[in-house]
Amino acid sequence: MNKIEVAVCDTDDVYRERFVAYLVERRAEDMSVHAFSTQESLLRGLTEEKQPDVIVAGGGFETVAETVRDQGIPLLLLYQEGAGQTGEEKEEEQTSRFSMMFRYQPMEAILHEVWVLAAANKRETEKWMIPGRLEVIGVCSPMSHEMQMPFSVVLAKILAEGRRVIYVNLMEHSGMQELFGLPDGYDMGDIWIRLRNRKLTPETFRQCVYEAGEMYYILPFENPEDLQEVSDAECKEFLTFLEEQTEFEVIVLDMGGGLAHAAGLLGYCTSIYCLTKTGFYYQCRLNSFTDYLSRRMEGQLTERMHVVQLPFSARQIHDSGDTFRQLIWSEFGDYVREQILGGGM
Repeated sequence: MNKIEVAVCDTDDVYRERFVAYLVERRAEDMSVHAFSTQESLLRGLTEEKQPDVIVAGGGFETVAETVRDQGIPLLLLYQEGAGQTGEEKEEEQTSRFSMMFRYQPMEAILHEVWVLAAANKRETEKWMIPGRLEVIGVCSPMSHEMQMPFSVVLAKILAEGRRVIYVNLMEHSGMQELFGLPDGYDMGDIWIRLRNRKLTPETFRQCVYEAGEMYYILPFENPEDLQEVSDAECKEFLTFLEEQTEFEVIVLDMGGGLAHAAGLLGYCTSIYCLTKTGFYYQCRLNSFTDYLSRRMEGQLTERMHVVQLPFSARQIHDSGDTFRQLIWSEFGDYVREQILGGGM
């Protein structure tokens, strides 16, 4: 993947230097940064050097916006204060190369917008749209195992070490954002609205996709009632879109109890992890679940399902500031890794 060339422009030396330092320290593998402190130096750089993929313009660079937009360079304008954009302006952004954001918010939220705007360049769009065979991995639990989401996320993170993976959470009230310290943004509800209105394109889809290291993810439905309205046909259409119009190789579907068509969606999975616990009670619930799926899927389930008796509790998870790392580099992470690499799947 080619690095995204980012021009960071701000007359505030402290803000600009911290922005640049963040990119150098944490995003050097996928972003290359160039800093400008005056409008004159930026405009001179645009004529003398290779144009950047995205310009991030902050304080003191407000008037340069029109000049940059006329040259067709994607621009993210960081404003100091104010109400921000209206819904109408946000809708316009979905098909443009211009965006506005409040400057004081989590860096990952700003960099997500940078990534979205960079993809407006033809070379990035073409790369995104390389089709390939999509492997669909489902994670479910008939007894709603408390470690289902941690298991699914660690599974996706480990697979992402060698493949292009996207994690999709379909649980009710998952707490995913708070647990992993993720910024607010577009979620599955936004994708479904666009899907139903025939407005889901690689560009509008890309706005809803976020990064966490090498793994990509989509935030869960904000309103759990929306899960009840998801149809089997829409699920198939969504997976078809991923396979035909993105370059993702693997999607990890974290199944929740609120999805009315969970069985149908599991039918599209190439492999399934079914999480359970040890004991007669849990075995009874597992038997009932597998019997139902076997009838629904006409006996084609057995070879795709891997039952995991997960001997862990959520009491072990604490607020460490980096829950991803806490889970992956722990006994729990080693267990999940063994399930994947040790022949469990």
